[in-house]
Amino acid sequence: EKIKAFYGYRGAVADTWPLAVGRVRAKVSPSTALERCRTAVVKACKNGETLLVHLGPDIADFVGKFSIGENRKYLHSSVFDFQGLLESSIRERMYLEEDKEAGQCVVRDGFRVVVTACYDASGDMSSVRLQELKDKVPFFEDMQVVRCRG
Repeated sequence: EKIKAFYGYRGAVADTWPLAVGRVRAKVSPSTALERCRTAVVKACKNGETLLVHLGPDIADFVGKFSIGENRKYLHSSVFDFQGLLESSIRERMYLEEDKEAGQCVVRDGFRVVVTACYDASGDMSSVRLQELKDKVPFFEDMQVVRCRG
């Protein structure tokens, strides 16, 4: 939570936990959670800030469920790929007209993405948890894992 708060002040946070647990437990609809994530991505791109994609203790399926159809315009799998949002066609799907500057989907210098996931209850990353990340987070195997304690 401390890392999430830090990036809330220094960038933008896409909190994906509500997508993993559903409406009842998260107390927010999936469509609202997706729109909040989209807004965070656009804000970070436009301001050249760090986007924190916070997975939380439960991980939404961004390889399957949230990578198809209309969901792609909210949190496209390219968000998880190094320089994935530099392709304008991807940003065109995510930016609304009011997000654009002079008709352009801007990405300013300094934009970067950090993905955080919670360790298991034991305080370690079990092989089961690691496999869940590989199965549900696009391009996970291309990411560098840095262990942090908050």
